[in-house]
Amino acid sequence: MIEAREKYGPITLGLFAIVLTGVWAFASGTLGIGLSSGGFPVLIYGSLVVGFCTSVIALCLAQYGSAHPHEAGCTLIATKLGGPEWGRLCGFYTGGFHTLAVICTPAANILVACQLVATLGTIMHPDWIPHRWQIWLIFQALNIFYVVAIKFGFRYMNWVTNIAAAFLLITFLALLGVLGKSSTGAASNDFVWKNVVNETGWSTTIGVLIGISNIMYIYGPPHWLLNMAEDVKNPSRSLPIAISIQQVGNIFTLFAFYVAGGYAITDWSALLTTTYPAPAGALFEQATKSQGGAFALLFCVVLPTLIGTMSYISANLRLVHGFAATGALPYQDWLLRMDPQGEVPTNLLYLVAIVNFLLSCIYLGSYVGFTIILSSANLLYALGFFPIFLAFILTKGRYLGRNGWFKMPIWLGMSCALFSVVYLVLTVIIYCLPPLYPVTIENMNWSCVFGIFGMIFLSVIWKAYAKTRYVGYPDLLEGAGTEPENHHAIIEEDLKHSGNKGPDERAWEKTS
Repeated sequence: MIEAREKYGPITLGLFAIVLTGVWAFASGTLGIGLSSGGFPVLIYGSLVVGFCTSVIALCLAQYGSAHPHEAGCTLIATKLGGPEWGRLCGFYTGGFHTLAVICTPAANILVACQLVATLGTIMHPDWIPHRWQIWLIFQALNIFYVVAIKFGFRYMNWVTNIAAAFLLITFLALLGVLGKSSTGAASNDFVWKNVVNETGWSTTIGVLIGISNIMYIYGPPHWLLNMAEDVKNPSRSLPIAISIQQVGNIFTLFAFYVAGGYAITDWSALLTTTYPAPAGALFEQATKSQGGAFALLFCVVLPTLIGTMSYISANLRLVHGFAATGALPYQDWLLRMDPQGEVPTNLLYLVAIVNFLLSCIYLGSYVGFTIILSSANLLYALGFFPIFLAFILTKGRYLGRNGWFKMPIWLGMSCALFSVVYLVLTVIIYCLPPLYPVTIENMNWSCVFGIFGMIFLSVIWKAYAKTRYVGYPDLLEGAGTEPENHHAIIEEDLKHSGNKGPDERAWEKTS
């Protein structure tokens, strides 16, 4: 167990969440996708629609996390909500899908940072066109930097997060000011709010959905803070507060960035055909009308992106550490080994760095192959949420317990859970849409294949290994490699202590 408790309060954790996701900074690095599949109207309205939908999911997770705060996050929540009969299975598939997704996502964030760094160099040296191997070298440098920074600097994460959050806010306000000042006489209201641009080859409807998928990637799954329960004071109260700060901050900053960016454009075609690795460089150049100004703005974006990626990797380590503690993975003792200070699971950190290196080698050989793997991550996250919400709906919330600081009435909690399931079904469909038409081997979206493979792979692991070893309650059973024949009895006992009296009690129905 990670021993870094009592490190964050709810406000600090909320700032950590905004820095961790850094949605507007990440959006500046992935601007090209949204520009060709809907343009700024889709980006602007999509930021509000997707922000609302992810907030409903976050509202549910805030309630579940408040009732069952733990480093294992969604894995433990799914196990609790599934009850004695289905809890272990729900927890295993949730943790399994999310662990598979975690394998891919750090490399994607590092690549975005690499593209921003390479764009800095291109702005100052316009004749230089970065080759893939050069970006690969930047990737390796950042990969090593994050290993060193997390291993030796985790104890300073608290004040680093506060400084980064303050810098992020100042940078964001300065960026809005520059973009807003440059918007006079630039783009029209219709261009920003009405004119849909579709360069995908699909119909406008499908093109808009592809643009919406870019917004979904930018927001990402809203569950990361649940894995920080071991690092906060009073997690039952702190987690819901921090999640609300995360959602409000992300929606506001992304919406404002897109509006300001849309009005700052003076040459749309130049933005689409730019040779900069990150189109944000061309946007800032048009806004400031100088290379120096564009460099300064982009530099201010790069710093919070670098810090946010470090926070993101730290949260990934929490997720995998919590899942490994359940006995679901082989070599559990090796995976759970901590540094001497008890703050960082060092072997997991090294493993993430090795996976990043291997994925970067795929990128070096084939950019298409690299994007195929990374685009599957959000699909795997979405699949991992289904056991949580279905368990809550099918059991009518009877295993939620009543000890959480944040509670919703049963009708509201059930409505939000049903809405979340419908939204997740739509996201799975959208994530599988090919980005361009006509569809070829090069531009095919293989996310559906990875989703099916993930389901088959986890099912095989469950049958062959985890069914007799997966505990699902790392806080109740220390030797997670033992046979859990008494698991149902343990759950029933835990429910009694948590305020439920067994599966027949309709606790929420009595309070609704």
